Amino acid sequence: MKMNKNLNVSVAVAIEELTNKQINEIQGIVDSALKGIDTQFKNGANAHISKGFVAEILHTAEFNLDALLKGKNFTAIMPPVAADGKQHIADILIVHKDKAAEVMAEVANGGRLDLPVGAIKHIQMKVGGESYLGSAFNNHEYDGLEFVTNNDGVSDLLNKVKSVNPEMYNRIKHTISYDGVSSEKVSKKKLFDAMQNDEDYTKLVDHLKELAKNVEQAKYWENLLTGLGITISLSVVASVVIDANKIHKSGYNSKIIKESGGKAALAGVEGGLKFALSEGIKQTASKVGSQVFSKAAPAAVAASVVYEGAKDINKVLKGEMNKRTATNNTSGRVLVATSGLLAISLVSGGTVPVIIAVGVCGSTAGSLVNSGLKMLGKWMRKSVAEHKFA
Repeated sequence: MKMNKNLNVSVAVAIEELTNKQINEIQGIVDSALKGIDTQFKNGANAHISKGFVAEILHTAEFNLDALLKGKNFTAIMPPVAADGKQHIADILIVHKDKAAEVMAEVANGGRLDLPVGAIKHIQMKVGGESYLGSAFNNHEYDGLEFVTNNDGVSDLLNKVKSVNPEMYNRIKHTISYDGVSSEKVSKKKLFDAMQNDEDYTKLVDHLKELAKNVEQAKYWENLLTGLGITISLSVVASVVIDANKIHKSGYNSKIIKESGGKAALAGVEGGLKFALSEGIKQTASKVGSQVFSKAAPAAVAASVVYEGAKDINKVLKGEMNKRTATNNTSGRVLVATSGLLAISLVSGGTVPVIIAVGVCGSTAGSLVNSGLKMLGKWMRKSVAEHKFA
């Protein structure tokens, strides 16, 4: 159907643009962080000062990657120098994305101690030993700020702070966090080691790159499955719209309505299958390597399982197949599809983990069945004679 083809193309283009935008944003976060880390570790500055700046960079990048992963509309920023020429009292600010520029301007036009009202959180970063941190905790310039410190070598100090100043203790954290988004804990020893030798420096860099890779893959899957859902829904709607006049002319004959419902469900899963296959082919053609094929394949296979299952449902509706046979067929297809994905995983060097290969057919196909065929299933239970399912 030309309409379904156009729907597939439109949704695929929209999903591709969204995915590319997100990947560019992810890459921008990582590139900026790696550039900052490289500058701090190779500028010949005092190790203690450099560790603190690198901690700020790491926490900011990790937080922003996690925020992007979870689809949040806020971000962590490192504020500019204040109007008085001094570094702002807050090392990191958490702001809503649409207010980031406004907050940056507020800092640039204000004084060092002025906390921008447009920020959600104001954070002071400190990395060091107990003596250094203890002095910082007693500095009243930091009143009202949340402290984020290294998580190693500070337990005795934190116990003392907890006993004498509970309010201060409650402001001391080891990560920056907000609304379910968080950075990771930072060790001052690991930062120092990264400054001293290439191996530990590489580990630090690879850590960020791996985080970014995981977010990219997660967003790819999220967008692909969103595209599948949209295509299925639109294909169903298109089929119903096409049959609407026929149903109306029949005087809303129940038989015509039932036939239209079955055809709409089938159109939905067929649209989903074509979208998954076309998206998988497009991704494979645009990138090199078996890993991309392995990522795209499970969605196509899952859609195929659902599509073939829908055809069996259609046969059940017509009395050409009983329910038991249809169920057995579906179970067999899931087993074969899962085996095929495992084979792909092995051929591609294990780029698709076994748990993903096994789970995608079950979860994705199950999700599509539940959403795409839910209404049809309800109608079947109410309207199809029991003897057809014997």
